[in-house]
Amino acid sequence: MKRILTGAAALLSLTIGAHAIAQEPEELRVCVAELQPWIYVDAEHDGIRGFEVDALKGLAEELNVTTSFVVRDFEDLKPSLMKGECDIIASGFSITLERVQDVSFSVPYNQTEYHLLVPTGSAEKYDSLDAFDAPEMRIGHLAGGVSGQVAEEFFPNAQLVPLPARIDSLDAFRNGEIDAYVSSDPFDEIINQVAPGEFTTFDDELLRVSIEAFAVRKNNTELLDKLNPFIIRGVNDNYFRTLHRKWFTKEEMLTGY
Repeated sequence: MKRILTGAAALLSLTIGAHAIAQEPEELRVCVAELQPWIYVDAEHDGIRGFEVDALKGLAEELNVTTSFVVRDFEDLKPSLMKGECDIIASGFSITLERVQDVSFSVPYNQTEYHLLVPTGSAEKYDSLDAFDAPEMRIGHLAGGVSGQVAEEFFPNAQLVPLPARIDSLDAFRNGEIDAYVSSDPFDEIINQVAPGEFTTFDDELLRVSIEAFAVRKNNTELLDKLNPFIIRGVNDNYFRTLHRKWFTKEEMLTGY
């Protein structure tokens, strides 16, 4: 189950421009990838909504800036930020040792659990996670996501299959392209609503816990100095918890699936 952090943990890094608090609002360009319920992209109506959008509304109001959204595939979020195509990443983006080499992170505001998702009928065939670490096994994961690192750590001998979006795992399973998928909450809950009884988390074994934060270009301390107090206050006064209750409902999580 996904949980909002209850304290201002592990200061890392983030930022917003020298003139962010000005009479004329400036623009904060936000790189996002569709990762429901963090971000929903409604191409038909040119709309972006979700947990991160609401969080950034509060930030924009506090800093007197406007926001615009740059939609990318998840694996292209970090490269786009580093190339200056946006100022911040907001898509349930986890802090990792690899990412902190290239970008800076804000104070975290959420944590996520990772499990191995398998077809219900095949779960009883395997007695442990080690059974999936074999050359004939195909393990799916979100391309560019933490789940890929988890897959590499736990299943180095298996065939790793990157997928552009988490929901693509559903077709990959049904088409016989993968045997298991490294999943993160709340997708475990979503998939059980979309395909009830079809999939299960293997042995309910926890593979990893990650923490999520906003990312900015490396050493953008000016933006971080404005962003971190906003997050700390939001955690302490339950702002983020309130957003979590709004967006991580069954009804919202099933939107678009």
